[in-house]
Amino acid sequence: MSAASDAVPRPSRRQRLLRALDRRFAFHPRGNVIAAGLAVALLGGLLSLLLGQDANWDLRNYHLYNGYAALHGRLGVDLAPAQLQSYFNPLLDVLHYALMSGLPAPLAGFALGALHALAFLLLAGIAWQVLDPRLDRARLAPWLALAGMCSAAFLSEFAGTMADNSSALPVLGALLAALHAQRQQQAAGQGVAVAWWALAGALLGLALACKLTNALFALALGVAALAAGGRARQRIGGAAVLSVVTVLGFAVLAGPWLLGVWKAFGNPLFPQFNSHFLAPLAQPVALSDTRWLPQGWLQWLSWPLQFSLVPNRVGEVGLRQIVWPLLYLVGLASLLRFALRRPRRPAAASDVVAPAWRALLVFFVVAYLAWQAVFSIQRYLVVPELLAPLLLWVGLRWLLPARIAAPAARWTLIACALVAVQGRGDWGHERWARAAFRVQAPPLPQPARSLVLLVGDAPQSWRIPFLPAQAAYASVASNFPESPAYAERVRALLAERGQGYALLPATVDRNAERLRRLNALAARLGLDRGPDCRLMRRLARQPVRAALVEQDGRCQLDDAAGTGHRHRRRRPRGAGLGRPATGRLRPGLAAGDVRGLRILGRAGALPVPVVPGEPALIAARGQGST
Repeated sequence: MSAASDAVPRPSRRQRLLRALDRRFAFHPRGNVIAAGLAVALLGGLLSLLLGQDANWDLRNYHLYNGYAALHGRLGVDLAPAQLQSYFNPLLDVLHYALMSGLPAPLAGFALGALHALAFLLLAGIAWQVLDPRLDRARLAPWLALAGMCSAAFLSEFAGTMADNSSALPVLGALLAALHAQRQQQAAGQGVAVAWWALAGALLGLALACKLTNALFALALGVAALAAGGRARQRIGGAAVLSVVTVLGFAVLAGPWLLGVWKAFGNPLFPQFNSHFLAPLAQPVALSDTRWLPQGWLQWLSWPLQFSLVPNRVGEVGLRQIVWPLLYLVGLASLLRFALRRPRRPAAASDVVAPAWRALLVFFVVAYLAWQAVFSIQRYLVVPELLAPLLLWVGLRWLLPARIAAPAARWTLIACALVAVQGRGDWGHERWARAAFRVQAPPLPQPARSLVLLVGDAPQSWRIPFLPAQAAYASVASNFPESPAYAERVRALLAERGQGYALLPATVDRNAERLRRLNALAARLGLDRGPDCRLMRRLARQPVRAALVEQDGRCQLDDAAGTGHRHRRRRPRGAGLGRPATGRLRPGLAAGDVRGLRILGRAGALPVPVVPGEPALIAARGQGST
């Protein structure tokens, strides 16, 4: 007996760990599904804390302000303080503002991380619907869901406020509900699964109300509804229910805001698509950003390869990944195999996937093609990128011989995840502070009679919730397509209010702030004294790379003394370095002096000055020159 037991090899530590994870988190009983979801949500919250305070450009430009403005009724008070993004539907921004103003910043960040981690359960549910029941779905579904979450676009915005991740959740929920509806219709043989299609439509309407770019996925799901789900009559009925409820949901959630903007400006999507609506305060332009689109037929046919080799071709932040070129090549190989119709193949598709696979494939292909034709901005590709590992796994299992298909698919997804995690990019984070934002401003005399001009295209509106609410705020020389009537409105506001102030962008020297913190820490620990300041001198030479100055018997790290080493300064996206943007004021503004407003704000633990030094007089001249 002992000899037989000695012959059995003991499981390795890795095998024991995998077995423990399988017992606790594989989707065997329902309790394991809940446990896995809670565990991933906890990990998502902890990852958010590790990443730091979200400080992306969009948050500082409009997400925080739009939520504040919607809750405080500022639609008719301010004039485009968040530039052209001032009038986006603030449904999701209300959540962001409520979290950041009502909770300590780390707790708000944890909540957003846990929210985005809900994608795990939705992706696992989609995988469960798509995979053949004869496979070990209980183990495969959670692992494929984790592989999907390890995508560059999703990770780059994880626990952030840029809305692509948050609005991806109702899109994934709508897709899951649609797949379930189609399965019910196929099982019943007749009738339409009205309740499930209505749920899918409601979720899709929510996604559209949160972010209009999700219209791509509404189109894709509508086409996918016709691709599977029983007889033709059932498919058409399901697509009809989906479409009607989507429109109704969007009307309920976004309609009141769009109607208010339409009444105020003459364009429900103001200032977008103003070439059609011709609202007087904006130029008659469509505001479409075509710089990211592929150019020429060669790029159109090989776009996944092109933007994977040059990630900045589809976004300001390069997101490195390999899942798209691999999926592109697997797709070409699958098309070739299907065209040749070889009688022998490694595995039949039915051995790997369930009938729901067809609808998922149609949704994915239509969504990707619509994205490539309309936007080609990678962060709008979050939903297909979350699904890409599942499609890649199925494709490899179908193409490769059975003996190598499973391990090849597994290691390919691991490689994709590692590359994406390493190259995920970052839209902006800062160190945690208790308050997400803080503004120190001088008293504003008679705020009810004041107009504050936000000058330039740097993000400045995030300060408005912390400034006097009685004042009015308007942007000039920003990315808003100002018309002569816009200048007239600004001039009228100045005349009505009586006194004006200018808020100007300026730079932040991150290295100076870092040296200030190090000097303060050294002083507290008594490290700035001693013979020759040896420790501080050693720090100055290598890890910190700064000059060392001695004053009153104490040593300090100083970048201004000159080390021959240039440090990066934070440059706001679209803003000039150190120069007020008054030279780009739009023609038509009345000449006159506007007093400068000196404000110091903080995003997380990073100070963000606006006007350094003493308040200055800023002239807004009629021809836009100063």
